[in-house]
Amino acid sequence: MIQLVFYLEPCPKAAPRTTFGDGSVQTFNPDRTTTAMAFIKATAISWANEHGVTSFPIYEERLPLLMSATFVKSRPKSLPKRITLPAVMPDLDNYCKLLLDALKGVIFFDDGQVVGMMLEKEFVQPGGMPRIEVSFWEALPGDQPVKTVGRRRENAGK
Repeated sequence: MIQLVFYLEPCPKAAPRTTFGDGSVQTFNPDRTTTAMAFIKATAISWANEHGVTSFPIYEERLPLLMSATFVKSRPKSLPKRITLPAVMPDLDNYCKLLLDALKGVIFFDDGQVVGMMLEKEFVQPGGMPRIEVSFWEALPGDQPVKTVGRRRENAGK
């Protein structure tokens, strides 16, 4: 299992921008997306080097993986105290897209290897830091972590 923590404000994957000028078309990612992806990739490579990894990606091509990620974001000051979970934009899937795209080629060959995931977003606790916590592990026959969590919830009320 690989467990990583990236200390940065979670950032959603933004749509590429296109500019037209001088008879040419240029497409680029917004700076915030590019900066966040570069930070995540560099931090993951640094972690791998510290743990003796000598070749990338860490998990071989076509190896099915499971993933768990928590996106801990700053709480807007304007938000009422009664709101305890960030059920607001940006969408959780856009946070995940940025994370997976940044880790492609470092942790896994392609994000298509991720066959199951558990994702959460929450507000940072007082005194805490915004961050992304992520774990990857090999999916074994019979692994169904997301379905298991859902079943636990369903059975909790019985």
